[in-house]
Amino acid sequence: MLQLPELNHSIRTDPTGYVSACDAAYYEQINSVAEDIAYSGRHIIFLAGPSSSGKTTTAHSISSALSHLGIRCHAISMDDYYLDVTEADYPKTEHGEIDLESPLCLDVELFNQQMQTLHNGGLVELPHFDFTTRRRDRTQAKVLQLKQGEAVIVEGIHALNDMFTSRNPHAYTIYVDLYSHVELDGKIVFQRSWTRLLRRLIRDHNYRNTPIAETLQLWRNVRAGEERYILPYCQKAHILIDTALGYEIPVLGASLAPDLAALPQAVPQREIVDEILKALPLFAPLDPTLVPETSLLKREFIQ
Repeated sequence: MLQLPELNHSIRTDPTGYVSACDAAYYEQINSVAEDIAYSGRHIIFLAGPSSSGKTTTAHSISSALSHLGIRCHAISMDDYYLDVTEADYPKTEHGEIDLESPLCLDVELFNQQMQTLHNGGLVELPHFDFTTRRRDRTQAKVLQLKQGEAVIVEGIHALNDMFTSRNPHAYTIYVDLYSHVELDGKIVFQRSWTRLLRRLIRDHNYRNTPIAETLQLWRNVRAGEERYILPYCQKAHILIDTALGYEIPVLGASLAPDLAALPQAVPQREIVDEILKALPLFAPLDPTLVPETSLLKREFIQ
């Protein structure tokens, strides 16, 4: 739990030092996990976490840390195992819409076959999913075979789901999330899921050209999918990584507050938006230029 008075004191008295300390704590976790993987001798790594938990950056950071230990690590996204989107074979929500949060959107059999083949030293042709066409692009497929001393890290929201881990008991499993609410006088003033929402809003706007209202529209189903498909499996991970950065709320909030305040009253998730806008002024401001390029925040969410 982050205490707001301590957080604000650190930002006001030594913002550069506080940013550095938060980033160092994150990368200390990364190096510890890499050492544990190397010691375990496992060469198939599954990494899961909810939306905007920092999975991609964490996967690449672990890969880099492993390389410093003499283990070449390849990275795979489970998103590339999405089935071609058609109305006929995709799972539906209770409202009859395509349920993109369901693991059944993935080619479960192909994924498990390829992970077992890689584990046994065989060669596979990895799929590539094109999100613009919502279909696999066979021209972008790549082949992979793990050589001695190599590993592969597979990142995706469903990587710890039983339908994948039960078929791949040899995999080293990691769960990443933000574990810290922000508290003031014994009360939570900023929920950790709100921080992930801020991350997603700014990422989708910056890198996917998605309007804030559209991301908010999707958030309810995203959260429902997390409760149904992700959280039940998180405690099965070999290790947990906390990607929360104490300084990120004022940075994300300063960027998003004007746009959030300008949203129409009928926007989806209006209650959460109002709670966030009410809480943001409680945080001491932080100059975003103090966030280094090596920060998870800069590498995955802010420009």
